[in-house]
Amino acid sequence: MKHPLPLLVSLLSSLAWAHFAQANTTGQQAFEVNCHACHDLQKDTVGPALIEIRKLYPIENQASFLAWTNNPGKKRPEGMQMPAMAHLGETKLKEIHQYILAISKDVKPKRKSRHNFTFKPAPKTYPYYQRGKMPFSSPAAIGIVFQADFGLSWDTATSRLNYAYQSKRSFFSGENKQNELLDSLIYQETADQLWSFAKDKPAIFKGYRLIDELPEFVYQVADITITERFSAIKNKLGFVRHITMVGVKQPITMDLSHTGKVKLAVSTGKLEGNKLHLSPAQAINFTVTVEVTQ
Repeated sequence: MKHPLPLLVSLLSSLAWAHFAQANTTGQQAFEVNCHACHDLQKDTVGPALIEIRKLYPIENQASFLAWTNNPGKKRPEGMQMPAMAHLGETKLKEIHQYILAISKDVKPKRKSRHNFTFKPAPKTYPYYQRGKMPFSSPAAIGIVFQADFGLSWDTATSRLNYAYQSKRSFFSGENKQNELLDSLIYQETADQLWSFAKDKPAIFKGYRLIDELPEFVYQVADITITERFSAIKNKLGFVRHITMVGVKQPITMDLSHTGKVKLAVSTGKLEGNKLHLSPAQAINFTVTVEVTQ
């Protein structure tokens, strides 16, 4: 008969590994929804690369990681301050930290290529989304490209649609070409306050998930949670906003004031000029279609 102690050690080891694997899976899911938009594995984008986070917060420094994510400051003067992640809770933040440490292990920083040959990337398949610096946006913008010459910018810093553009020129890394790209903006929302209930209440970005390979953004204003995703209008220039809301208890108004020649249409509610009035029941699920007419 085998001695029970090695069996017990083996069992405890298996349980520990199972717990780590589960944490790693849930940590990956939480990371992709809440962190992936701003953090690349090997290079700095909106936020630092995961390999840099690994150096700053090894496993023995997890308490500092939790303190920072719950109440972040600003370490890079040129960068954007990260929003607080306290809403995720300590367990979820620990799982994200474990996932970051696991995925970044033994990974080296990306180095710029010194080759002189010309590289031609494979053609894009439309539609697609891309994180990156875009003009007329904060560094936390996410672009959705419907066609080679048509797309839009959604800003995770403000939880707002920035604009739609029509141009064959790239809008990514175009922050230094704003004067050249200004004429390409075909729709831009101008209301200081998108929602009537948002006065003096900041929008808190919660992350995004992918639906049909495009992001569905989630953000919160006070006690109301809003999700928003976009699709193209078939055979026309424009897009459809698919919006769901949880927590609406009073009639609300969505201010769609804008620049650009477009026709607005809604699936429910009452559209008066550029203002959409919705009852709590109508706000649960509705669409806004923006068709370019110029």
